[in-house]
Amino acid sequence: MKRLIIAPLLLGALLFQAQVMAHGGEDPVEELKKRDRAITHAQSEFAISQSNTEKLKLLDTQINALNHKILVLRNLMAKDYPHVKEGMSKYKLDYMESMDESLIQTRVLLRQLEQVIER
Repeated sequence: MKRLIIAPLLLGALLFQAQVMAHGGEDPVEELKKRDRAITHAQSEFAISQSNTEKLKLLDTQINALNHKILVLRNLMAKDYPHVKEGMSKYKLDYMESMDESLIQTRVLLRQLEQVIER
């Protein structure tokens, strides 16, 4: 009997924690603004930076901020529009899967860029 009571409570706690972690427990709009500020700052620093190492760090900062923004937007879209999560697109496209793949491709692109610059 205890298991029947504990299982739903544990599942509910895990789901709540996943929702909070989706955007750091902060207001998503503020989280997006914060990431925009980080990107703007990194871009302005990039323009005056002299070393390739520093430029790579600034590019990495921008990509991480963009990744985070996309994840926040993705989670909000999945929450607000559950039909998108189900892949019911008129284009027969799974938006969530496509966004995830774009994040992976962006990360690979940065790693390839690092290899070119290091040579």
